[in-house]
Amino acid sequence: MNQQEWQLPEGEDKYCWRRLGPKNVPEMGNLIRRIEDFDNPPFRTAVGEIEAFFSAPTKWRTIGAFGADNNLVAYAQVRPRLLVNEVVCDGGVDPRYRGQGLGRAAITWQRDQASILLDASRPGRVLFYVEDVSPDLSRLLLDAGYLETDSFVDVCRDLTNPIKPAPVPYPFEVVPWDEELDEMLRHALNRVLNDNNPESGYSVEDWATRRAAFTPDCSFVALDKTTDRSQIAGFALSSVYRQDWTAVGNRQGYIDLLGLLPGWENAAILRALIAGVLQAFRERGFATAGALLPATVDALTRKLFVEAGFRTVGTSTQYAIDTAATSDS
Repeated sequence: MNQQEWQLPEGEDKYCWRRLGPKNVPEMGNLIRRIEDFDNPPFRTAVGEIEAFFSAPTKWRTIGAFGADNNLVAYAQVRPRLLVNEVVCDGGVDPRYRGQGLGRAAITWQRDQASILLDASRPGRVLFYVEDVSPDLSRLLLDAGYLETDSFVDVCRDLTNPIKPAPVPYPFEVVPWDEELDEMLRHALNRVLNDNNPESGYSVEDWATRRAAFTPDCSFVALDKTTDRSQIAGFALSSVYRQDWTAVGNRQGYIDLLGLLPGWENAAILRALIAGVLQAFRERGFATAGALLPATVDALTRKLFVEAGFRTVGTSTQYAIDTAATSDS
């Protein structure tokens, strides 16, 4: 790999930035635990997720800042999503070492890496997702030229409360997830995305990578059975993030993806999908169900979550820098 692509931030006398790899998983896990214990976001990062940083697509890059005692005190990461021409950035600084420029150095490095990784012939985007418990990071991003482009609401539902029955009307049927339906769903979503942007969509790798905690037996697909060849009308895909249970305070299941495909805008289908997931979570012995909703989510979806007993427990913000296509690429 071109060494220029991996040019590291200039370190102060006290710190040295280095590339991180699989051998750094234990110390990176310790660093992230210190950060999350201090900031107390509504989740925790598992060792398996950190290992996935280094087994994911090869263009993912992670660096760390080491102190005089060779202790890891900060990290920064860039994760390209090539099909949609985006780079998602992540990182953090040990609470004991904040206010010394490490965060700014990491953000600058991430922006430089994004300029290398993005396809300059297409419009691109550099993204950060920031929990509301990290206002200092939000300020650094705004200072660096990022804009608030979206916000999200964390919602939660106590599964000890009654779950309202939600029968699905004919000719629809809600069925358990299986691999054949999953591939049908990926292709269906790609057709929708391609209608809006011919360059977008999920590769097999992208689809698998974003669902490392996927829980098949709590996931469902709604089928339109009008003809012999069933079509996917809607979907509810769930995950279990066991590492978050300490922060949440109980065993929680999570609705990761929920939606209807164009042409099947029917509240009864969504209502049945949500009820099916909640019932499956309860049968698995979970205490709560969680989900992350865009603040701009349509009124129908918001209403259905409220009707299903969900309440708001936190917020987060998306920050972005958009890049234009260059005419000489």
